[in-house]
Amino acid sequence: KELVKEIRHPDCQLSLLTLDYNIQKPSGDLLYIELKRVTDDVIKGIITQAYPDLRPPDIDRIVQFAQGFPQMAVLLSEARLNAEEDIGRINDEELVMRLLWGRRSPDRNAENVITACALFDHLGFSDEKEDHRKFIAKNICEISDDDFYAHVQDFIKQGIIDKRHRFIRVIPKPLAITLAAKWWTLCSPERANKLINGGLPQDLTINLCDQMKNLHFLPNAQKTTEKLCGKQAPFGQTEILNSEWGSRIFRSLVEVNPSVTVIALEHAFGELSKDEIKKVGPGRRNLVWALEKLCFWEDTFPQAARMLLKFA
Repeated sequence: KELVKEIRHPDCQLSLLTLDYNIQKPSGDLLYIELKRVTDDVIKGIITQAYPDLRPPDIDRIVQFAQGFPQMAVLLSEARLNAEEDIGRINDEELVMRLLWGRRSPDRNAENVITACALFDHLGFSDEKEDHRKFIAKNICEISDDDFYAHVQDFIKQGIIDKRHRFIRVIPKPLAITLAAKWWTLCSPERANKLINGGLPQDLTINLCDQMKNLHFLPNAQKTTEKLCGKQAPFGQTEILNSEWGSRIFRSLVEVNPSVTVIALEHAFGELSKDEIKKVGPGRRNLVWALEKLCFWEDTFPQAARMLLKFA
């Protein structure tokens, strides 16, 4: 405001443009321009022009993760060019703090809420899907449903939780992955196993695994997958892998730990006869999709290709 007084002096020939990350509109008659999310086409244009060395598949993935935020697209592009494994994560702690709090003081309960939301690709929030919200408030955040609801509403106003009809998700994607990675890093294997193996509603478990597949760079996530897919574990059993629900979760887990999951498939289906393979029913489509992913990596290609041929 002091600078505005100077700029508006009759003898001043300067113009003034200020930038801020605070989403609150300033008072007075100042011209205010809010930089909102842009279309995927705009993001793709920015990346293509600024980073001509990026391959089309990389550009498409960055566009998907940026979710309309140009700064996210730039950070992801730089990470890809630097050959960083955790391309989806924000390594700028100051940027994370600004996104979460602006100029407000950090709130531990609020941080727990948005971190819990970030564990899922998306989750139910209202109407007939409010059971998702209540489960997470009680079992992950350990706070009342009313407090959970209030914190989510604050983050919706900030623009880092996106609400679509009955569902919410943390945006942009790199922020969600960063928060989820922090949670999984500090999570004990016992708690992780309990959470995935029977602690969550089925559809919420799938949403958890869909987000978890973006955390392949985390040792904790890989260890959790290893325990879930062992010979005596749920996702090492033919019956569970051949179910629609079990195969759907498994399809996400293959991206977290390919070497362990391909062994699980060999253990479950490797000794079955041709006629027995033909009878694999509810989980067949997801298992084939999982094998297609496993054929992508050099280390798992030989086993996955033989298994895919067997299903064919």
